[in-house]
Amino acid sequence: MHSQLSPETTVVENLQQAETYLAQGKLALAQETCQQVLAGLLDYAPGYKIQGNISLAMGKIEEAMAWYTKALSVQPDWAEVHANMGSLYAMEKQWQLAIVSYQKAIALKPNIAGFYRNLAKIWQVVGKPELAAECSYQVLNLDPESATVSECLSLGKTLFDYQKLTEAIACYGRAIELNPNLFKAYHLLGDALIIQGSLDEGIRYYQKAVKLQPKTWIAYQKLGKALLEKGDFSEAVMAFQQAIEINPNSIWSYPKLGLGLMKLKNWDEAINAYRKAIELNPNHPNNYYLLGKILEQEKKWDEAIAIYKQGMGNFPRESKLARKLE
Repeated sequence: MHSQLSPETTVVENLQQAETYLAQGKLALAQETCQQVLAGLLDYAPGYKIQGNISLAMGKIEEAMAWYTKALSVQPDWAEVHANMGSLYAMEKQWQLAIVSYQKAIALKPNIAGFYRNLAKIWQVVGKPELAAECSYQVLNLDPESATVSECLSLGKTLFDYQKLTEAIACYGRAIELNPNLFKAYHLLGDALIIQGSLDEGIRYYQKAVKLQPKTWIAYQKLGKALLEKGDFSEAVMAFQQAIEINPNSIWSYPKLGLGLMKLKNWDEAINAYRKAIELNPNHPNNYYLLGKILEQEKKWDEAIAIYKQGMGNFPRESKLARKLE
């Protein structure tokens, strides 16, 4: 069967027919139709591009590349053709050429999510995960509906690890939009906001995390640390107490609880907290130092000296403890 081109039809219509054949998988007819159009034209970039698509569908990579190159020689600012070239280079594992082609496509049309998506895959292959994450973030901005909750969380964590906090916060926020009951997203968003310096906002997200999973000690621990930093010592103490109630052997909660109690001048409870901290984790010199200071505050001199000596026994080079025994 041969294609028949009507002299009354326009070039555009004939090329559309070639594309229809291509979509239907009728590759021979698509090629014949496109070639007949190109036979009567010189330097017609759309025809070169379509013929490149047909050659690619036939598995003729080099031929497709030649047609795309001809299209770009006529219309060098055609972003989609640069992207097609990028895909061909990627098929051939010519990664640097693929990267350059996609970067050209993005420079010409920076609002096409697919360009960034494919470039992200290439950056991942060549061992550039940070650049891959940056491209994936652009995909999320341009096509937010395409990302799943788990993809938002994973991308947010990667961006967080590279200290791209604003972008990580946006990813976690999108995850919460998709699933408002997702504990992990609130927890991670609170982390990013705290590091960014948005203390009050971070606390709000930690509080939401606690409401979602009130039996998770780490949520109370992080909430307590943020409240301690804010100077809300009473609330911080309650958060650490909740963490300890859930996880009585948390080596991280007792020192923070002790510090909060010190700020409240609740000396007896602070002493108990630091004694428990040392019992659970004798390998932290600051716990000996702070417990000794509280005992001094309470004029329990012998107990303070005993704690400093105990600390020096474990950390003989710890200058803060040594000075207390001079």
